[in-house]
Amino acid sequence: MHGNAVPLLGHRLDRLAEAASIAAAHGLFVWLEPRQFDQNAEQTLAFLDSAARAAKSLRTRYPCVGLSIDTELTIFMSGLVPGKDFEERGQALGRPESAGYQERLNAFLGRAVGTVRPLFHGPVTYNSGAWEQVDWHGFDVVGANLYRNGDNMSSYTRALRALQRHGKPVVITELGCCTFTGPGSGAVGASPRCTRSGNPLVKDGYVRDERTSLVWRTPG
Repeated sequence: MHGNAVPLLGHRLDRLAEAASIAAAHGLFVWLEPRQFDQNAEQTLAFLDSAARAAKSLRTRYPCVGLSIDTELTIFMSGLVPGKDFEERGQALGRPESAGYQERLNAFLGRAVGTVRPLFHGPVTYNSGAWEQVDWHGFDVVGANLYRNGDNMSSYTRALRALQRHGKPVVITELGCCTFTGPGSGAVGASPRCTRSGNPLVKDGYVRDERTSLVWRTPG
């Protein structure tokens, strides 16, 4: 597959650093992706501060280290969209009470970039959801969780090329499919058993909201 990079994600920074050291020692470019869920803005920024310090330490030994400042924060971080957890926030997207979440997301990302830049001088990106309109001005690399499936088969290439308009390198930060027969015929992660009319249903580590057609992995 000619793969020369690997993303490593989790909330245990010591374990991430250990795994990253092994991968980098084998010549791979490492994208360090520290993640927490259902934390507020200040908790997330404190975590990113620690993550940037860990990434800085790694980069003194291995130059091929990049940092992603989390993923799909509109649903996985509290405070940008109403809801007590990722499931409720996913359902709230598109509702009147969520108005302005794009602006809130970009305001937070600006703070996040400002937190990690003084500490980490390698490439910085963010794993954006397809519904998020990210201002990529402060980032080195455009990161997109972009899955190819039956819903976007004809538009996938167009969406990918559109990311180049920002004038920065583009990294597909998440891709793939589930391990059941015919996953490409429907939305990513949504098994025929994983949905019920009008409501999201969590099963086998995935959730799909049929009203918004959003599908994402559960934190577990």
